[in-house]
Amino acid sequence: MDNIWIIIICVALFTLAERMSFIMLSDRLNVPAWFKRGLKYVPPAVIAAIVFPSLFIMSGEMSVSLDNARMIAGLTAIVVAWKTRDAFMTIMAGMAVLWIISAI
Repeated sequence: MDNIWIIIICVALFTLAERMSFIMLSDRLNVPAWFKRGLKYVPPAVIAAIVFPSLFIMSGEMSVSLDNARMIAGLTAIVVAWKTRDAFMTIMAGMAVLWIISAI
């Protein structure tokens, strides 16, 4: 049991040191402009990697059809997000469509 605490503390210290290094060395690092431009694409890519599998994969298989309620709700949420730029409305519209289609 003592070994697990040593491992947890070591991993926590490593994680803290890794994160603090970027903060403490940020003024000394010269990040290329192309890298900075590329960083703006990281959040959308991460969101897509998390969300798209739950929308398009049903029972372990790719499902791109009108029978896929999650896909239709997701597409609705995309349209609402694009039109309104409101996160709350996007979630409400997507969930409402999902619940309505699931109830039918």
